[in-house]
Amino acid sequence: MRTIAYKNWGLIPYDSDPTTEEVQVLNPPMITMVALDKEASLVFQLAKVPTKILIKIEATMLSAEGMDSPFLSIFTGSSSNQLHGLQPDSWEKSLEGLYTQFTTEIRGLELFVKLRFTGKTALVVNQIAFFEEE
Repeated sequence: MRTIAYKNWGLIPYDSDPTTEEVQVLNPPMITMVALDKEASLVFQLAKVPTKILIKIEATMLSAEGMDSPFLSIFTGSSSNQLHGLQPDSWEKSLEGLYTQFTTEIRGLELFVKLRFTGKTALVVNQIAFFEEE
């Protein structure tokens, strides 16, 4: 699999309207560890958009304890303030050392991808990566 780069990313601490709420500060394309509280969102601007994408989210094992999925809603669109929801078929969960990894495949993503957290307790995300099949 080949990594799909993202141009930038941003955090929305409280995303009241996930289809139109915009990021105020964009960060360079290297995400740092970030804690997501309920209704927080991460927004990514992808460098390119393949037909099918694999999304891999790595969270600390303690914050993901008891979660069968990462409790993320996925939104996408051609601009950051005009998004629509997509539903992945399912999330796969695996343990890697001190981290829990959640993986899903999804079709129909556009240039902007928003991951909105809907869990009850905070999720500490270490890394998010996008992949395409070679």
